[in-house]
Amino acid sequence: NNRRVAYIAKLLCESGVIPIISLISPLNESRNQARNIIGSDKFKLIYLSTPIETCINRNVSGLYSNKQKKNKNITGIDSQFDTPQEFFLEIDTSKTTIEESLEMLTRKLEI
Repeated sequence: NNRRVAYIAKLLCESGVIPIISLISPLNESRNQARNIIGSDKFKLIYLSTPIETCINRNVSGLYSNKQKKNKNITGIDSQFDTPQEFFLEIDTSKTTIEESLEMLTRKLEI
C-alpha cells in the first residue's frame, strides 16, 4: 500500500502538486522505498514521535481497548516499529496542540 501511495505522490509531484500524505509506515524499508520512488529531493519524512502511552490514552478508534485484544499486528504494541533515523521534521503530539503542530509543519515547509 505504501508503495502504491508513493507512486501516486510521485505523479502529483511531477504535476506540480505538493502532496502531504499520512501513512502508518513502521519499517525503515518501506520509508526508504517511498523515498526512492518519489525522489530524495522531494520526499520529506515527518516523524510523529508520539509515545505509545499517549496513543493508548487517546484511543479514539478503540484499537487499544481490551475488547480489541483479538487484533494482532498493532504498531507499537505487538508489531515491529523502526524508529526513523533520518527525518525532515519530528513532532511529538503529546507536547503540542494540533495548531502548534500545523504551525511547525508549515514553518518548516515554508508554506
